[in-house]
Amino acid sequence: FQSLLSIDLEDFDQEFEAHLRERFRAPLRGLAEIGEAPLSGSDVTALEDYVSLHPGDFIGRVRLGASLVEEERYADAQPHLEAAREIFPEYGGPDSPYWYLAQAYRGLGDLSGAEQALSQLTQRSESNYNAYTMHADLLEQLDRPEEAADALDKAAHVWPYEIELHQRLATLHAEVGNYLDALRERAAVVALNPTDKAQALYLLAVAYQEAGDLTGARRAVLQALEIAPNFDDALELLLVLRSGLRGET
Repeated sequence: FQSLLSIDLEDFDQEFEAHLRERFRAPLRGLAEIGEAPLSGSDVTALEDYVSLHPGDFIGRVRLGASLVEEERYADAQPHLEAAREIFPEYGGPDSPYWYLAQAYRGLGDLSGAEQALSQLTQRSESNYNAYTMHADLLEQLDRPEEAADALDKAAHVWPYEIELHQRLATLHAEVGNYLDALRERAAVVALNPTDKAQALYLLAVAYQEAGDLTGARRAVLQALEIAPNFDDALELLLVLRSGLRGET
């Protein structure tokens, strides 16, 4: 160890500990035992009194901000959550200041601020399904469909069993011209056995068609018609596909 780093182990430990203390000085100070913060769900007045006495307490600030967001007092919540973020900017847990800040900004009509807060949160937590889906909502509202699709792709990696998520993702991918990705999502919907399977198979056929696979499209639309023989849209698509397949031969 000493020959590689030119420092003995004891000195390395001391320097590393000093580095950690400096690196996380603000969050450690915010988590210090400076008082007993009221529990989440406590009376807002009690939380406000506590924070006024302990303005550097991370947990107290988050609990107060979250309670104010729950009461839809977004403007009052904002400074407390921003203070908590400054105390511990790297925290990305489920009760992160970024999560509540996103809700506060959205409640105040600041969609860009809410989007930025969720972007910061998802950089710190790769398993927050709700953060990804809310991020996608905001990105769609901000007319950024490709980024919205990327956020939903990440949500699908966290929990791939939500039919509506795959349906929405397929629509977004098709909207921006990612037809192979849209095809993958339509296939996922069918695999999850939706209530209206004929409709799901029809949309899978459309996705095959848009991806340039007319044989796959014909196979999927025939499966839809096996379930619903009088499905008008599927019958029309089958006629179009037969014409296209004849044109290829």
